[in-house]
Amino acid sequence: MSFHTAYTLGAALCMSVPALLQAGTAPSITTQPAAVTVAAGAKATFSVTAAGTSTLKYQWRKNGVNIAGATSRTYTTAATISADNGTKYQVYITNGYGAITSKSVLLTVTSASALAITTQPASRTVTAPATATFQVVATGSSLTYQWTKNGTALSGATSASYTTPATTSADNGATFQVTVTSGTQSLTSQAATLTVLTNAFGITTQPKSQTVSAPDGATFTVLASGSNLTYQWRKNGTAISGATSASYTVSATDLNEISAMYSVLVGNGSTSVTSENATLTVMAPNPTYAGDPITVPNRPQTVLPSYHQGTAFPNGAFRLGYDETLKNPIWTAYADFKFITTFSNGTRTFVADDRLASPQVTDSDYSGSGWTRGHQAMMSDLAYRYGAQAGTDTCRLSNICPQSATHNNNFWNNLEQVVGGSGGSTWVPGLADTFKRIWVYTGPVFTSDPARFSTKNIAIPTAFYKIIVRETAPGAPKVLAVLAPHDYTPANADLWKYVTSVARIEELTGLSFFPSPASPLPATFLASVDVVGWGTSFENTAKPNVHVINPSWDCTLSSGTLQTFQAAATSSNSTVANSSWTFGDGATATGLSTSHAYATTGTFTVTFTAQDALGVSSAITRVITVK
Repeated sequence: MSFHTAYTLGAALCMSVPALLQAGTAPSITTQPAAVTVAAGAKATFSVTAAGTSTLKYQWRKNGVNIAGATSRTYTTAATISADNGTKYQVYITNGYGAITSKSVLLTVTSASALAITTQPASRTVTAPATATFQVVATGSSLTYQWTKNGTALSGATSASYTTPATTSADNGATFQVTVTSGTQSLTSQAATLTVLTNAFGITTQPKSQTVSAPDGATFTVLASGSNLTYQWRKNGTAISGATSASYTVSATDLNEISAMYSVLVGNGSTSVTSENATLTVMAPNPTYAGDPITVPNRPQTVLPSYHQGTAFPNGAFRLGYDETLKNPIWTAYADFKFITTFSNGTRTFVADDRLASPQVTDSDYSGSGWTRGHQAMMSDLAYRYGAQAGTDTCRLSNICPQSATHNNNFWNNLEQVVGGSGGSTWVPGLADTFKRIWVYTGPVFTSDPARFSTKNIAIPTAFYKIIVRETAPGAPKVLAVLAPHDYTPANADLWKYVTSVARIEELTGLSFFPSPASPLPATFLASVDVVGWGTSFENTAKPNVHVINPSWDCTLSSGTLQTFQAAATSSNSTVANSSWTFGDGATATGLSTSHAYATTGTFTVTFTAQDALGVSSAITRVITVK
């Protein structure tokens, strides 16, 4: 038999019992408090983030002394005074398994800005049930507002402006004031009186502020009640001659004036009332029509805005993608628009773009090279519309490609003027004037192994492209694309011969030009070629318009090589009935696309011909050298 022994100590029975052990984690700080700077009169808030087992307990300290009641993860001071400047705060954290003290952080208290009301609320006159808006402008730190009506605080009216509910005759004569507070300082504004008209005369709908994209205009309208009404519109406080209707239209805008205020004085023969100001804000169109072009397949490019941006063009006057392996821009884009008054041109000084990787192309790389500095975003196009600095920015070498003088000064210069217009004593309109607003994409085309010059290995383009987009309505784009060879210079009159498709340029450049359209692009936008409506430099209204897309220009082939031939044809006043090819070696084909291989060497003229339903024909040629 086994026995258990108990021991008596005094009157208590004691037995040995194993201790119950429990594991825990001491506090740790994951986010320390941060120093705070406030203006005198404002409150400061400190916070800490900690981890650990069980409930964490906090005790904030000021200059090492516990702050009564400051036992939360965050602590907000009372309104600060200058004596609080330089005080230090930390927090002591415990949880039964340990304790930790945060770092000590500094409270900086700056002098409060002098509180002042710089613009008093103005009295308003409305016709019931229109609303009225009162506004105050004040200076100071950490401003708060409280509006009153006839001396009684208005619930929720705690902003710099206050708009009444729909007014009634009972509101006539009411006075509105606002108390502005900055720390311990307070100021109460002058009283503004609300006059509510309940007779037939008064403004019932105020003109509205608007933001437009140059060169769009805007129409301002006021609605008023009463008889024998008269109107006089004002711009920046000055009467506009002839603007005496209930509506006033600004027909066109440009970037010479990006903000103006319009108001209208409405009268009825015995009294008058002036509307609120409506602001017209003018912005430049976005430089790209459908987002920045992307490389396909993806390869590195440095996307940059113009070197300087402006209030009206925060995304840049133009944008570009730069390829460091080629030391060339591979695309540039900007919006041209019809202007009212031209800015002066920029300064033609070619400098490196210090935003690019080293070694950067400099002007000395071009000096004596035999190549001109070929602007891709055109200097005068940008300067005339966006300001002289924008023109100067086009001379950054991030916007420059090597271009032969003959090509740059003739065919290409002619194309640029047809697109953007040209100056001198008389302005010669371009597509930007005809269509009011266009988007222009310009850049080079390279072979897989381009020739290069300078120690920077600057690649020499084999061709240049220009893509122009216009809209017939918002979200309804039309496109024109030109692709011109660099190794010889076509005649100025031959712009039409080098019209191509966007798809062909994308194929040769490895770019997708319109990756993010606001609205889906038309199904044929990239692949089709249609010059109808683009002007006499590109369109022939008397006969079919014909274009060879591939080959894009005269070229050299090896004997036996199968070459794809692709063309497009449209008619301005009929339909295209048939099309055909002759290859100069006795072979022929029909249709817009075909292929052909030359069996012998020599020089051959390929002719594409289209005939319309009226029996009128038109032809275009390419010269093929077979070796």
